[in-house]
Amino acid sequence: MGSSHERRVDVGALRYAAEFLRILPSDIPEPDIVIEEDGEVAFDWDVSRRATFSVSVGPDGTLRYGGLFGRRTRYGSVQLTSSIPPDILSLIAKVGES
Repeated sequence: MGSSHERRVDVGALRYAAEFLRILPSDIPEPDIVIEEDGEVAFDWDVSRRATFSVSVGPDGTLRYGGLFGRRTRYGSVQLTSSIPPDILSLIAKVGES
């Protein structure tokens, strides 16, 4: 029997997360990868308490993202396509500048 702390990844989320990772530009810092309670896969870039960004990949390919940049927040959602959306790339770069 499994531990109560086990998290099962959704197969669809895993498929889209693998694609997200595959198309992520090689010059982007490596994120931490987390399986969320709902089975989605999250990619986290945590530089400090006030510089953090996360992209959660859903089973239907929806990317939900949010970040804290000093006192400002940015968040949204977009469908994964054949390339990483420019907004997400710029926010990953922005958290890296902090």
